[in-house]
Amino acid sequence: MTADDHAGCTDQDSELTPSRGLSRERKEAPIMGPNDVELTQVYTREPNKTIADVTFASTNDFQVVVEAEAGNAIFSGGGQFTTSIVVRDLTANDDIPFAPGSVSGQFGQQEWSREDNSFVYAVKANDLTNRKGHLCEVYAYLLAGIRNHDASLAKSRMFLIQP
Repeated sequence: MTADDHAGCTDQDSELTPSRGLSRERKEAPIMGPNDVELTQVYTREPNKTIADVTFASTNDFQVVVEAEAGNAIFSGGGQFTTSIVVRDLTANDDIPFAPGSVSGQFGQQEWSREDNSFVYAVKANDLTNRKGHLCEVYAYLLAGIRNHDASLAKSRMFLIQP
């Protein structure tokens, strides 16, 4: 590859791959159709912070944030949805409790009042005491509709409960 092959290509547009050098492949967000509902991001953070984090002390709470979008037609029509997560301890091969549990409601109502929405779940420190040094991950799902649900799935980056 020559320098001309990368003209107009920034670091954000490209990724370095060991076998091929710089690649021009872009990771673009899916286009939201009027009848689409999608989970756009799942991440962990310290309580009430705005920046994602991947390490947490076993003595502190942390939060899981699930971001989602609904297309204009499905949102305006007040369709039904359900969303939830699973916080998985990969080291212990079990689940970590969280609150508030699954969230259900209608688009345009209190639980989902804008086309883009965030759901915040809390993981309590007392559920982390025996998980020091454990790798974990969050899986999220979103179902829209009454029958033949439109489903969206997403997972977080792995994170560590610090020893």
